[in-house]
Amino acid sequence: MLIRNLTLLSLLLPCLLLATSVAAESDERVEVAFAETDRYTDAGNRPRDHERNLDRLESFLVEAVESCLPEGERVAIQVLDVDLAGRYEWWHHPDGVRVMRDVDFPRLKIEYTHYGSDGDMIDEQQHWIRDMNYLRQGARRSDWDALSHERRMIRRWADEQFCRRTDR
Repeated sequence: MLIRNLTLLSLLLPCLLLATSVAAESDERVEVAFAETDRYTDAGNRPRDHERNLDRLESFLVEAVESCLPEGERVAIQVLDVDLAGRYEWWHHPDGVRVMRDVDFPRLKIEYTHYGSDGDMIDEQQHWIRDMNYLRQGARRSDWDALSHERRMIRRWADEQFCRRTDR
């Protein structure tokens, strides 16, 4: 019985290792890192909001960029600053309601490096991703979550930078 279990384990272990390495390899197509998060302009009002918002922004960036990348290419993104849409106005509401105004548009300062399938650098840039017209866009029912403006802004940026590239 013990020998049979060990044989089964020896057969399953390589399969598990292969599956893990394939999953890790696909996750590395888009890498997101956050630099000096305590110095961000506005990533949330409370520490748990701050952490949750950064996690969501990371998933938005990975999802948006990965959907446009050709096979084998990868992008490394470093987020240098975060300024979420709106502002907390504690004097209006003590529970941290975010008030949206034109002047408080969402923006992310990023630095990214885009690598080709051969590992050579294709592009390297540092700039602000902004949506100064975030309040003038039609809201969809599915967009009413905490960071819908940031998600839309990131999707638009990824589409312009990676989906519509003409140098391929």
